[in-house]
This record gives sequence, structure tokens and C-alpha cells, in this order.
Amino acid sequence: MAGIALSLDLPDDAFAGFCQEPMGMIRLFHYPPQPANPKPNKKGAGAHTDWGALTILLQDDAGGLQPWDEREGWLHAAPIPGTFVVNLGDLMARRTNDLFRSTKHRVVNLENERPKYPPTTPGQHLAEVYRLTYTGGAGPS
Repeated sequence: MAGIALSLDLPDDAFAGFCQEPMGMIRLFHYPPQPANPKPNKKGAGAHTDWGALTILLQDDAGGLQPWDEREGWLHAAPIPGTFVVNLGDLMARRTNDLFRSTKHRVVNLENERPKYPPTTPGQHLAEVYRLTYTGGAGPS
């Protein structure tokens, strides 16, 4: 936050009042595999802006993050090992009166790996494990 304040020619503690009681949120996402021939632009997460001030992302090798550029359209943010992506959120736009705007982005599932297991639900999986356990089966295939 100090770096953002300095980039606006403000004192480095200009946003300190907003940071007295930080509210951190950690969310882990996994976007399920898509069909072999998905519909055009099928997304793991549709276009949106983040709600807070800053979002810090550590991408994996699968990638799929696409920020929106008003001139270029959707850009592919290829993962760079050892780096983080920082999105500005809605609260940063409010705090800077839209001088800094929320980063509109989406996630497109780019995983091309074939599933190792057939589709199931937690209930189906447990029923199969119980069946195999109590009937002497060899285990899930």
C-alpha cells in the first residue's frame, strides 16, 4: 500500500487509515476439466473484478488468467515461475477515485490432461469404497 501511495505522489502512509484492521481472505481455486471440445470462450471463471484492494495470485503451470485490455481485448497472462500477479480490486478504485481501476479478468481452463478416473460424486465414491471394502473387492479402478 505504501508503494501505491508513493506512485500517486502521496506520503507512504497515505493509506494507513485503511489498513488498521486488515481483513485477509485466502481462497483456493481449482477449475474442473472442460470437455474435449468446449464451446468458444468457455471459462473456468467469468469476467469479474476483485472486491478488495489487492489480490495477490500465485499461478501454477496450467495458467489461464486473462486480464482485459480496452484496446487489445483479452490478454493471456502466461505464468512466470517465481512471480506473483497482483490485481487491483474495487476498493483500490474507490480509494483512488478511479485513478487506479479494478483489474477486469477471467480464467479460461487450459488443462489438456486426460482424466485418470471416471467422473463421480463424493457419495458415489464412498458407496464404491464401502462396497469394495466389505465385499473383498480389489479396490477402485
